[in-house]
Amino acid sequence: KAAFIKEADESIVSGCRFVGSVTGTGVGAIGSSMQIKSATNEALNAAAEKGATHVIWTSMNEASLGMVVIGRAYHCR
Repeated sequence: KAAFIKEADESIVSGCRFVGSVTGTGVGAIGSSMQIKSATNEALNAAAEKGATHVIWTSMNEASLGMVVIGRAYHCR
């Protein structure tokens, strides 16, 4: 599911419908690419469940339990 969601910016989603906020968390070695990939994949899957086609990342932060990513999900035709 996550593979079909595109990362975007405001200009790309200007005519799209906002479907909700999404969050993902990733565990592993701090700052590792695996941790970031796990977190973004979880958020992208959440976006797909909401019917989104695009996501704008609003936050990517390291937390005590791992990486946390937050984004806004949109459905574009």
